[in-house]
Amino acid sequence: MAITLDDDPQVLQQQIDACRARIQSTVMCEKLTRYVYAPRETKALIRRHAAEHNLELVVCIVRGGDEPRLDRYDLERVVVRPVML
Repeated sequence: MAITLDDDPQVLQQQIDACRARIQSTVMCEKLTRYVYAPRETKALIRRHAAEHNLELVVCIVRGGDEPRLDRYDLERVVVRPVML
């Protein structure tokens, strides 16, 4: 899933809602929602990490170690097939 996550919460929420059925993971959707409403500093840190490691932003968001944590199935989905997310 290649989406651009910018700072506009309304746009981000629309993107999350559009992807919810495709993702089929409550935890991943929760992580994306938390990113939407995170402080700018937190978003900048996550963006920087994505750029430094050449990862898509959405992959960095859902793989983050913050709560809620991904279960084994979702973690494998993200680690093994991040482009299929």
